[in-house]
Amino acid sequence: MKYIHAFLQVPGMSYQILQKIWQGFGDWRYPWEKASLRDFEVVGLKGDIAQRIVEARGSFDVEGAAAGLWGRDIFLVGRESEEYPEILKTIAEPPFLLYRKGMPLHQLPEGVAVVGTRVPSAYGERMSYDISEKLGLCGFTIVSGLAFGVDAAAHLAAVQSGYPTIAVLASGIDKVTPTSHTSLAKMILEKGGTLLSEYPPGLVAMKHHFLWRNRIISGLCKATIVVEAQSKSGALVTAAHALEQKRKVFALVGDIDRAQAKGCLQLLKNSHAEALYDLSQIDAISKKIQPALSGFENDSNELSNKILRFIKRKNSFDELCSSLQEESSAILSATAILEIQGMLERDAYGYFTLTDMGKKHRDDFIRVGAPENSDMV
Repeated sequence: MKYIHAFLQVPGMSYQILQKIWQGFGDWRYPWEKASLRDFEVVGLKGDIAQRIVEARGSFDVEGAAAGLWGRDIFLVGRESEEYPEILKTIAEPPFLLYRKGMPLHQLPEGVAVVGTRVPSAYGERMSYDISEKLGLCGFTIVSGLAFGVDAAAHLAAVQSGYPTIAVLASGIDKVTPTSHTSLAKMILEKGGTLLSEYPPGLVAMKHHFLWRNRIISGLCKATIVVEAQSKSGALVTAAHALEQKRKVFALVGDIDRAQAKGCLQLLKNSHAEALYDLSQIDAISKKIQPALSGFENDSNELSNKILRFIKRKNSFDELCSSLQEESSAILSATAILEIQGMLERDAYGYFTLTDMGKKHRDDFIRVGAPENSDMV
């Protein structure tokens, strides 16, 4: 993974060039350290890109660069990584490398993309928030692009309601675009969400990056919901990617004379999407794409759900260990995640209590009928 990161530092590097290198060598270390100009030409690298690679590797410190990322809490997620989502591997052009800050991808529930225009109507912004809140309640991760409008409302619903969300950036992970959403990005991380990009740190967003990254937004998800979109909209590109990836697409029904509804109406007219006209449909959508209702399929997240259900008033760490009969290291990890997500808090004596958000998360599942013996919160 660190060698892909090295290649991405070369000026003019692109996905297509990386594809040629991978197909030609089947490896990243050898072409970075030893391949000659002639070797690069044989695999189809033309022009001066091969020369730039050779020049770059003479001055780039691979190990130092990887350590620098680690020191900034930026993690490399390659296709061979355990946390690289299997669902993303199935798309036509899966990223060779992802840069991640926040919660590891394999510790998050299945995703549903919520996308739309940067200039929604008041109705569209409200629906984006309400739809995302409902999806979180049903156990999904909300995936979007951190843009103005629909994206921001979707992410905000997640962080304010205590549900996980992934923001897929069109820039380096340290160059949040728009810059005014830096505080929202920070909230996402603080509440147990994830920032994700295929672009190396330091790279500013370019116009073509936004459309290209949309394949990742849809690729991470079993379904994409288009809230509002104009007749020419990046959200429609995301929907097109989703259809190509054989994922479900839903479009919010809007007023026929509203510009922001034109794209959704177009999707519905062409039978490219199913109509979303009532929030109660989210439950049916959940069944169609068959998520685990708890959202968390690994042991650590099942344990998190048990902890939230167990805590009544105040409980010590020892009480959790003895009552839940789990390894202390597992409970330590689970409680740490719940604290980061804002579900738990600990007093000066080390006793855990549920926050208002934790109580709401637990009570919401009780209200929708979670069985008493289930692992749902």
